[in-house]
Amino acid sequence: MIKRLAYFLIILLMGCETVDSYTSEETYIKFYGTEGEEIGRDLLVQDDGMLLLGTTSSSSYLTSILLIKTDLAGNEMWSLELVEDSTQTFIIDDAVGLLQTSDNEIVVLGNRAVDGERYGVLFTINLETPSITLFQEVRAETKDVNQAVFNDIEKITEGGFIIIGEVRNFENPSVPNSDWDVISIKYDESAGRQLERINGFQDNLDDYGASVVEGEDGNFYLFGSVTINKVNDQGATVPVSDIRTVRVNSFLVPVWDKYYGTAKNEIGNEITTYNSDRYVMGSQENSENNMDIIISKLDQDGDPTLFQTIGEEGIDQGYHMEIHPSGIYITGKTNSGRADFNIFIMKISFQGELIWTKKFGFEGDDEGRKINILDDGSILVVGSAVFGNSRKICLLKTDSDGNLSKIPTNTEN
Repeated sequence: MIKRLAYFLIILLMGCETVDSYTSEETYIKFYGTEGEEIGRDLLVQDDGMLLLGTTSSSSYLTSILLIKTDLAGNEMWSLELVEDSTQTFIIDDAVGLLQTSDNEIVVLGNRAVDGERYGVLFTINLETPSITLFQEVRAETKDVNQAVFNDIEKITEGGFIIIGEVRNFENPSVPNSDWDVISIKYDESAGRQLERINGFQDNLDDYGASVVEGEDGNFYLFGSVTINKVNDQGATVPVSDIRTVRVNSFLVPVWDKYYGTAKNEIGNEITTYNSDRYVMGSQENSENNMDIIISKLDQDGDPTLFQTIGEEGIDQGYHMEIHPSGIYITGKTNSGRADFNIFIMKISFQGELIWTKKFGFEGDDEGRKINILDDGSILVVGSAVFGNSRKICLLKTDSDGNLSKIPTNTEN
């Protein structure tokens, strides 16, 4: 039986070297886990509560996918480890994302590693039971590969969903090693496989699929990175990572393929649509110990009309963004100003200007993985937090400015 680990905020914030007290009603920080290690990956807000998705080491597998249901105050109601065959003990499963397909069903995407092979896994979950009603492995069918990694799952307007990732061969006895190529697969509303497409770039160059978003007229935008050979300041040709966007039609056939970047490595992390405009987020590697966040806006042809980098000293990495009428909200991790990584929440204007940043640190490397802006403007973030030698799923709820609600202090003498 899984046990929720909820620490009083006063203890938490003492660990963050502050003596402020905070309410536990309007805002909170809560933790969930087992006797093992957990990593928070995704968050889905429902009318009656929330679904948290993560990975746990407390399993008959080496690691398995963990689904937790909470009420709207973040109190755990039930949990479910996604294990379809408990006799298999050498499986490594890692959660990617989830989406709701009907009132009582969700689909969960993950990655699996076993016996030198990697491929995707899809679970259909009945929320009333709760239980697994359908399990399927996700491998490439149009190309012989033994490595498939999936990074995003998104709903489709017509019903169903689409997933994106990358595939390659590596140490496959029957097939030569190959480069990484982007793969996208469409499913219907019953999680039935409809269409697969592998959109590689060039031979001997790797390309990766990080995120996908639906556009107009049944089009999709595949987003990620591609390795480009460029000439550096010394005149040598070197491989450099650029941000890449591919617009495909409803049959996943490319309409255009655009990439851009500087002499530095740029890695694409996420694409989203707001008011028919495409916004993308990535990372720019300035050095081994310095990374900034990239925010860019694309025109209808996939060319950037905005390219803004945001960061402090150290590594600032964004994992997810959500766009709201008031601005762009990002969560991720930062070690600027300290040795360990902290969770951050960042608000950026539509012109790419930093409005504010809030950080939340515990006793090790912490990170925020998914952000959600509620109707009242308050902010939810799911991620991971470390206490001693233990890592747990972390859920934060702040006000619209990224703050925890302070208890008024009596200053009367």
